[in-house]
Amino acid sequence: MNDTIDRQGAARDENECATIVQDEVWCLVRPGRASRDEAVALLEDGARVGIIADDVEPLATLVAVYYDRILPVETNVRDTDAVERGIALAREHFGWIDRLRTP
Repeated sequence: MNDTIDRQGAARDENECATIVQDEVWCLVRPGRASRDEAVALLEDGARVGIIADDVEPLATLVAVYYDRILPVETNVRDTDAVERGIALAREHFGWIDRLRTP
């Protein structure tokens, strides 16, 4: 089960997150290519998205299209400290994070 943490710190399950995401800031922590499809869906719905991933190269086309609404951060997603630094970068870039999605 994927967990999502909202801005108030409440855990929500994936089905509960299937609401309007326009203008929300999401931060996805994903290994490999798993982040791209979810990011596309969120971006198309109007969200801003920070993506913490092992490899951000597959996101290059998304950055070209959604340059002002996406922040890819390449880091080792198995390193807790590195992930926390990536989340902090996303928070600094967007000003806040509404939802944090981890594997």
